Amino acid sequence: MTSKALRAMIAASVLTTAAFAARPFPDLDPSGGTILCYHIVEYPADPRMEISRNVFQQQMRYLSTTGYSVVPLRDIYEYATGKRSTLPKNAVAITLDDGWRSAYTEAFPELKKRHFPFTLFIYPRIIGMTPYALTWKQVKEMAIHFSPSGGTPRSTRSSIQNGCRKSWWTAAASSKRKRAIP
Repeated sequence: MTSKALRAMIAASVLTTAAFAARPFPDLDPSGGTILCYHIVEYPADPRMEISRNVFQQQMRYLSTTGYSVVPLRDIYEYATGKRSTLPKNAVAITLDDGWRSAYTEAFPELKKRHFPFTLFIYPRIIGMTPYALTWKQVKEMAIHFSPSGGTPRSTRSSIQNGCRKSWWTAAASSKRKRAIP
């Protein structure tokens, strides 16, 4: 790669970063709900799938201070399937995907602090099997955090999605209880 091409890539990256800093979510649909999907919240090695904790915190602060309504994923699902007739203005659902440790260590504290509902998608086979994955204890804590009884999650659901077995829980702060998404 030539130095001219490298400079052009860096300039494009800086411009994109500056534009995102000015308005982090420029394409959100205020009428139909938007789903923000996060994978790894740490020190980004791959910016397509990862963001830093600071950027995640900035994005959550932006949502809480600029008129967005963070809702459980189930609300957007029900709206999309016609089971719900309305959503709050600027409805946004947050997902944490794949069961990476940073969902607990980096994202969960910020979501908990702001009482934002979120959905955790996990691959059960990797939980507790690598230092980069969540443990079952962490999954349970995240699943029951908003439960009024603080009890054990009553159910999980599994399905085959894109050839991969996934289970999920939704911690719904707005209702103060854990829900499983069908």
